Amino acid sequence: KWKDIHPGTEFRCFVRNKNLIAISPRDWPQFHEHFKTQKRDILKDIVSLFKEKIKEKFPIENYCFDVIRQTKDHVKILDFSPFNEKFTAALAFDWEYLNGDEIIATNDDEEECDNPEFRYLAENVGIQPHSRNNYGFPQELIEMFKANNQQEVNLAQLAIDQIDENE
Repeated sequence: KWKDIHPGTEFRCFVRNKNLIAISPRDWPQFHEHFKTQKRDILKDIVSLFKEKIKEKFPIENYCFDVIRQTKDHVKILDFSPFNEKFTAALAFDWEYLNGDEIIATNDDEEECDNPEFRYLAENVGIQPHSRNNYGFPQELIEMFKANNQQEVNLAQLAIDQIDENE
């Protein structure tokens, strides 16, 4: 059954050395008022899901995963992606920061896992540009094509050209 997903309920989670180190809204950089009032519950729900369902079961040490949290205590996994700037957008973070020493992530640090950094826009600063809207393709598809070698056929550009021709 198809369900519409409100963009303010999707989050990207970054895991390094099997520890949840950062969380960003997938709809970055858009403002969602409920983030400010529900920050503690959002973090608690995502950290609980990570610890109960993912941390000890997922075989890779460094990865990202996307979740949807439509209501309190109800978080669902949408997908997993590489902890890699070529394939996964850092959204509210940058890859230099996520890979840097500012975030200490060790397998033994249970407290670190309980307290990932959650970045979001704290106030409405007006309409923000959203790069996905430029092309009408899913973000992951655009990122996949960006990662390909220049010698390979750029299917995204071909599709865009074809759309332009049809207009």
